Amino acid sequence: MIDNDLLSQARAAVEVAQEAIQTGIATAKASGTADQDQQLVYSLAHAASAAAMAESALTYAEIGQDEARLAHVFIGRQLSELASMLWARSSDWGVEPSALDATRVYAAHVTAPAFVAAAAAAPGSSNLPDDLAMVATTFRQFANERVAPHAEAIHRHDLDIPQEIIDGVAELGDVTTDPHDQAANDLADYYQRVAGQAHPDWDDYRAAMIDEKRQLTRIRPTSAVGQING
Repeated sequence: MIDNDLLSQARAAVEVAQEAIQTGIATAKASGTADQDQQLVYSLAHAASAAAMAESALTYAEIGQDEARLAHVFIGRQLSELASMLWARSSDWGVEPSALDATRVYAAHVTAPAFVAAAAAAPGSSNLPDDLAMVATTFRQFANERVAPHAEAIHRHDLDIPQEIIDGVAELGDVTTDPHDQAANDLADYYQRVAGQAHPDWDDYRAAMIDEKRQLTRIRPTSAVGQING
């Protein structure tokens, strides 16, 4: 069950953050020196982007308890990062250093190790459409089988990703604009190959691909490394 009280706290916290950011943006514009203070402009842009993502996370949080936990962790970390910006440069933003104090209790709760651990144990749903879910599954399988065996060594020894892992060229197809153009045919063919069956309504599928401006990405390997069993 979703904790509606905690979700209400999240909404209030995001509103407080947005207010501080909008004040900062207005202050920067009024100063007339924004072009000379690129660090401030960058900080404001970064904060505004994170706050917009936090707003999206609120919608995701309404799906279920697991999704809500993940959203709270993200929002809590966004608040913590914003607080560090204000601690250092609140006067430049035109706000008080205490501007986010009303969010402190909420942020502390949702960034506590136990809360974060509970969120990590339940990854939640991606809520992707069926076709995108199949694409995600395909790339996840590739990552697990081809990338994961090398990941620990790369991380521990700060190595570059070996060219041999993916020695190929990514080819990005055209965006489909017509139900019967080549891009639409390629997307339909991909769906059938991955799903192992025809779509129940091809006209609806092709129309959806146009509405969503879909395109097909192909990875064409030019070499293989290691033993291939099959």
